[in-house]
Amino acid sequence: MSRRSNNLLAIGDQNDHASDHASVQVEKLVSILTGEMGRSDLQSLLSIKNRDYFRTDYLNPAISNGYVELTIPDKPNSRNQKYRLTAKGIALKNSITNNQ
Repeated sequence: MSRRSNNLLAIGDQNDHASDHASVQVEKLVSILTGEMGRSDLQSLLSIKNRDYFRTDYLNPAISNGYVELTIPDKPNSRNQKYRLTAKGIALKNSITNNQ
């Protein structure tokens, strides 16, 4: 392997490792989510008014990284959609609580 490809592998490893850690936004979302909650309730608790910003920076990363799940996964756009913590999300919430 060339030196350049070794460097690329090292960078890829760092990126994979970084993706294991929750962002500050995801940690905020996980820390306030209790039971099953709707999007508007979550946004209100976080004092976020912009729905798109909330979805792209908070909700979608939390879902794609396995911290939060949909209560109606077959209908992601349902007006009755709510969100709850997964086992991974509960573990993150516990670690956040223990570190405070």
